[in-house]
Amino acid sequence: MTTAVSTTPHSALSPDPSTFAGAVCRSGPETAEQRDFAAFMANLPVSLSPALIMAMLQRRMSGLDSQIQADVSAMEDQQAKLTGLQRDSEILLAIKGACPADGKISGVTLVVYDGQTKSAADWLHEVDPSITLLPPDADHHVFDYYTTAKLDVGLKSLESEIKRVNQGTELKMMDLQSLMQQRSSEISLATNMLKAVQDGTDAIVRNIG
Repeated sequence: MTTAVSTTPHSALSPDPSTFAGAVCRSGPETAEQRDFAAFMANLPVSLSPALIMAMLQRRMSGLDSQIQADVSAMEDQQAKLTGLQRDSEILLAIKGACPADGKISGVTLVVYDGQTKSAADWLHEVDPSITLLPPDADHHVFDYYTTAKLDVGLKSLESEIKRVNQGTELKMMDLQSLMQQRSSEISLATNMLKAVQDGTDAIVRNIG
């Protein structure tokens, strides 16, 4: 009797079913169980191949890992932006604290922040490059001031932006957690599939024996 040989290609990571089946049949007188086993192995769907299961898992992991990396990078960018916004807010608070009772501060007024002393004009320009205070004239007369009212507007705007960035970071964190859960589920599913294929093959071999 001639044993049918499958022409379906198999990965080097998965032994050729027809070869294994043929070896079983040649080990002694051919029985019905051996013929059934040979037919099973020869016609084993490629989709159940352990090598293909691993290839599918690898492809799926690659896609998930790319999404995870993108989310991590986005969160790092948002954290850097948040740090900058918080620093700007602290600078404006320092300037506001240096304002005199009339609520007007000149550009030459010295303001200390984070151990550094700069003019109010320099600090304001660092927070917002569009802000420029005119220097005093030759007689040291000051004609340009920045008011606490303007500082409050700036602080409120920064507060809103910080809140928006925080909300975006929280959403990214939730998305990242979901992706990590998907990744874990994919690995668990592939593991279960591999075990099921192996258990099925082991059961057939035991029945033949």
